[in-house]
Amino acid sequence: MTSYSLTGDVLTLTGTNFPADTDYTATVNFKTAFVYVISWTSTSIVGDFSTKGLPFANSSENKVPFIRFTRKSDGVDFLSYSTGLTPLQITSVPTSSSAGVTSSFAGGLSYEISGPGITASLLEPNNRVEVCGNICKLDIQSDNTKAVCILPPLSTTYSAANFEIGGAGLIQGKWSGSVPLEVPKITDGVWPSEYNDPNANCWLEIDFPDTQVAVLDNVKVLINNLNTLKTPFAGVTKLQGWDGAQYVDILTLDATIHEGWNTFEWTSNKPAYQKYKWSGATAGACRFGEVKFHGIVAVDDNNSSIQCTPKLWLGGVS
Repeated sequence: MTSYSLTGDVLTLTGTNFPADTDYTATVNFKTAFVYVISWTSTSIVGDFSTKGLPFANSSENKVPFIRFTRKSDGVDFLSYSTGLTPLQITSVPTSSSAGVTSSFAGGLSYEISGPGITASLLEPNNRVEVCGNICKLDIQSDNTKAVCILPPLSTTYSAANFEIGGAGLIQGKWSGSVPLEVPKITDGVWPSEYNDPNANCWLEIDFPDTQVAVLDNVKVLINNLNTLKTPFAGVTKLQGWDGAQYVDILTLDATIHEGWNTFEWTSNKPAYQKYKWSGATAGACRFGEVKFHGIVAVDDNNSSIQCTPKLWLGGVS
């Protein structure tokens, strides 16, 4: 391939000695977007991207179109491209979007963003539309001039409590700890292994996005060697929540702790914090085999309505 040109959403790639269409199939490709050719000669290949458009690309991505030939006899692929060509930049920005969309907490309504190639851009990895921190998923109504997504359900501390928006389940967050290399042990599902910090003031922390909190139904900890290692949990190991200024105590393990799974439940006044921390003042006080948090992750808002400005992420920038 020696050159390319773009007219609207139609890419024409030129070169020499392109194989015959009787022996090969071909696609015109740009980043992760591709289409089958609409015109094919030994020196020219044409692809029409008008169905979804061409995806966003800035100069730093250094991307050029290319052709993928697939031999019909055995399915082997051959790529035709040139690294010496000027990168193709597609930097058009959306021209408009839906205004004043009012939805229930259950979601389900359409949100539309208009602009050339917006659908193809949102099919690229890491590009997305976020509404109140949740991803708005593309709908089949999307085309090369507009992207249509369906508003997701919105769990807030209010909607979760009053309408049960957001099903409770095992909560996944970002874990850290006083011994970083030991942290994976508490979620690896391997019961004999356990978090080992031989020092005093051990800790394990799980945190969530800044605007969200984890509303807990229960917390479970697995204890493997309470009796054999004489682990000093009672009275020294605490579960705490971050209130935005400091950690506040939620519970302290006592003499009822036992080997196996220990469960702590809340049916009312459920803890709702952006961070949780298990900590212990005595060496060995964080020797857990597994730790599980169960509940929902919700926007930290107790109002009966909430306003959000949608965010469009393209190329890592919103």
